[in-house]
Amino acid sequence: MTSQYYEHLAREDFARARRRAFLQAIADLLTQRPRELVPFEEVRTRLNIRGSTYRGLQQVPLDKIIGSEGRYADFDRRFLPLRTKTQDRWTNIDVAHYTDVPLPPVELYKVGEVYFVKDGNHRVSVARERGQKEIDAYVTEYHVDVPLDERLSVRDLLLKEEYSDFLEWTNLAKLRPQQRIELSALGGYLELIGHINDHRYYLSQQRGREVSLEEAVSDWYDNVYVPLVEVIRRYDILAQFPGRTEADLALWIMNHRRALAQDSGQDPGPELATLDYLRQHGQRSVLDTVGRAAQSLVSSARIALIPPPTAPPLELLDFLEWSKLDQLCPEAQIRLSDNDYGRLRSHILDHRFYLSLDQGRDVPLDEAIVHWCREWYLPVVREIRAQDILRHFPGRTETDLFLWIMDHLHLRKQAHDEMDIPTAAADFTARFGAKDEGGHALERLLGSVLRLLKRKPSP
Repeated sequence: MTSQYYEHLAREDFARARRRAFLQAIADLLTQRPRELVPFEEVRTRLNIRGSTYRGLQQVPLDKIIGSEGRYADFDRRFLPLRTKTQDRWTNIDVAHYTDVPLPPVELYKVGEVYFVKDGNHRVSVARERGQKEIDAYVTEYHVDVPLDERLSVRDLLLKEEYSDFLEWTNLAKLRPQQRIELSALGGYLELIGHINDHRYYLSQQRGREVSLEEAVSDWYDNVYVPLVEVIRRYDILAQFPGRTEADLALWIMNHRRALAQDSGQDPGPELATLDYLRQHGQRSVLDTVGRAAQSLVSSARIALIPPPTAPPLELLDFLEWSKLDQLCPEAQIRLSDNDYGRLRSHILDHRFYLSLDQGRDVPLDEAIVHWCREWYLPVVREIRAQDILRHFPGRTETDLFLWIMDHLHLRKQAHDEMDIPTAAADFTARFGAKDEGGHALERLLGSVLRLLKRKPSP
């Protein structure tokens, strides 16, 4: 066959990949999955690199490659091309596949369990589009103390950075290599450092001498943190706090244990503190208590039950404690239907970062929160109310819609179709709002997008 024929096939492959990139962008918007490649520069800047090792030629799973050193804006998370300027190079590599021309291995950096492209972004893109599972690569591994896997997003790096700084300050990765203290919310590692400093003080008082930091960290881990984790596992407590980690629970129980000790003048120990925390905050115990109370009312008073008011979820309380939004911007009524308040934290932290760049100074968190609320959250919510958008999304909240409309604004900006807030809100509703009896338009669109993405390309 002629070279023109293969070039024609390659151009069709590129056009199909570009269409898939657009459909995947919609699917990722609706499912809240990370869409962007992770810039390797961000990883190298934010994490403490302890050295590197050249691993030589290996076969690397393509789905473990989640970032790039320099081309992270040209491809999405699945290495689908985002820009037409990549077409010539992309199609040349695709033609090489059609004509069985051997290509050199790509060059990758490995960090944790994931990989970043140093050289060969287009080869990775074409390989994934052609359905390959692995690719030959020269691999250089960078050693870090924090775990990284294929779920890592750009926003997750802020949390990984805190974890990395915590491990550097405590030297815990060297003192206790088996440690795995992974928190799901920003600011928690500073609280842990506070607990370690308190432990060091009381340990020095107890032993009558100055206790070194490493000695205090080791003793805290062995005699405070690990016993709490063992109790959490023994009673399977993590199952009652979905979306949280053992370290989250351990931190909350440490704070609870400290409060109990201050109230009673006596340390209750890890098990009693854990069980008391579970009694007050565990989902099952709350439901059991409500159930027993309701059963008692029915049997004795014989009256119709009135559902008790719903308590704010722990995730919301955690977010409000961190942001103080109920004090700084009391007119903002924050409530998410999926309790994923980490996304709101990321919005605020991103806003603080860009606000600091604009103003040429480090903007305090409180100031950034007030600015974010006044300039973005409240204007979007006012537009949601003015256009009566909530009725088009049954079961959702104004805060849900705020996040979706902000993502829609960002997506349209990337497509060079910038909108103001009222236009974006109306456009999002027109595209995804429920209009008929055939089900929610958002769900119907997601279903059709996923079906298109699963459809195999024509031979």
